[in-house]
Amino acid sequence: KRVSFDSFQKALNAAGFNKLHPSADLKVLFLFITEASGKHANGFLTQGEWALLRGLDASAVKGSPARLRRLLEQKYGSM
Repeated sequence: KRVSFDSFQKALNAAGFNKLHPSADLKVLFLFITEASGKHANGFLTQGEWALLRGLDASAVKGSPARLRRLLEQKYGSM
């Protein structure tokens, strides 16, 4: 199964993500997930790529992309 960006956006909005994080850029999040999976963005997320969201602890990186990078490097090392 695959999910388009529009479906991704609708699912997150229905779950209340936009209320918790109104300034979040969902396009960047969508691209991040596809790139983090090791595949280049093709406009869709697979089930495996969607599962990557479970591994992110949003409260640990609130407000800081640099902090996210440091956490990822600590956990997974440099790529």
